[in-house]
Amino acid sequence: MIHARFFQNIEQVKEALKAQLVVRENHLQHDMKTLKTNLALNSAITRFQGFEEGIKYAIRAIEDYQNTPRPLEDTAKIQEKK
Repeated sequence: MIHARFFQNIEQVKEALKAQLVVRENHLQHDMKTLKTNLALNSAITRFQGFEEGIKYAIRAIEDYQNTPRPLEDTAKIQEKK
């Protein structure tokens, strides 16, 4: 039961990360319309790119975990049998 809840929660985390990425994209679009200097605009773009890279890395890590051939729970059971 805990295992099922964990995967439900991890799926919610993944969706929340995707939603944050959309929010940051909207903020960047707004900044591109309102920022007056190239330096400020370049800083906003750099911040967004760093944020985007981090979010995509986190999503890939979650997907990798979900796609592991053997859940951690099963691995623990195998080790106990030895």
